[in-house]
Amino acid sequence: MANTVGTNAIPPTVAPTVMPTVTPTVTPTVAGPSASTHIPHGEKPEKFNGVDFKRWQQKMLFYLTTLNLARFLTEDPPSVQQGENNRASIIALDAWKHSDFLCKKLCTEWT
Repeated sequence: MANTVGTNAIPPTVAPTVMPTVTPTVTPTVAGPSASTHIPHGEKPEKFNGVDFKRWQQKMLFYLTTLNLARFLTEDPPSVQQGENNRASIIALDAWKHSDFLCKKLCTEWT
């Protein structure tokens, strides 16, 4: 009887397995805040209680940044010339006003 210890022979009944190729699916995302944006409750800043304003302010800025709303604290609305019927600029202004409202609402909600 021959000693088979240490040989690299593959038994004839075992075939190598072939892994199927997986193609990743890419879903486009829409930039900007939406009504379906969900942040776990633990990440929301606590209401300002009059103590340590600087820390609360930094947490609030971080929270608004995660929602893509921080720019509305310093940004001016897009301008639309009076009498201009450019639909795209009117839609952009409406979207800006909505996001600005959300930003200010969140700021006042935790003060």
